[in-house]
Amino acid sequence: QEPRPPIWIGANKDYGVKRSVEIGDAWLINPHEANDTISRQLGLIRDAKSAPDSTRFQNCQPAFKNAFVADTDKRAFETFGPHMEEMFDWYKQAGQHKATETPSDFDLEFNELQDQRALVGSVDTVADQAVYLYEEFGIDCIIFSMHFPGVDQDALHESIRLAGEEVVPQVRERIET
Repeated sequence: QEPRPPIWIGANKDYGVKRSVEIGDAWLINPHEANDTISRQLGLIRDAKSAPDSTRFQNCQPAFKNAFVADTDKRAFETFGPHMEEMFDWYKQAGQHKATETPSDFDLEFNELQDQRALVGSVDTVADQAVYLYEEFGIDCIIFSMHFPGVDQDALHESIRLAGEEVVPQVRERIET
C-alpha cells in the first residue's frame, strides 16, 4: 500500500464511472445495475485504464453485491427476497433510482432483481454467480452486503457462515484451477 491504501470510487451514472478513473484507483461497481449495464460501463473505463499515462486503476475490479446464502435456493429467496424488494422500494422513495442508468429497474420484483443484481441462493448457486462475475467481467473483489433490515438474525448468521466456510473456498478453488 505504498504510498497509501487504494481509493475505490463508487459511481452509478456513466459520467461518474468515467470520472472514477480520473480520481480513484478503482471503480466500485454498484449493486443496483444489471449485468448488461455493468458490461457497458466497464467498456467506458477500459480505454482510460489502458492509456499510456495511466498509472492507477490496474490491479483490481471490485463490486458491491447484496448477498444471501441458504441451504437451498428456495429458502434463500423466501428469506431474503421480501427484504431486498423493500430496500429497492426505499431506494426509490429516497430518489436513488434517479442516480442510476436504469431507474425503471427499481420497479422490478425480487425474482427479476436477484437475477443480475444480487448473489442469492444455495452455496453452489452463489459460488456460480461469483465465478461468473469473475470470468465474464473480471470482477476480482466482491463485497458481500449481507444484512438488510428485517432479515431474521439466525438466518443472517447462517448465511454469513455458509458464505465464509463454503462459498469463498469453492470460489477460490474454481478460480485458481
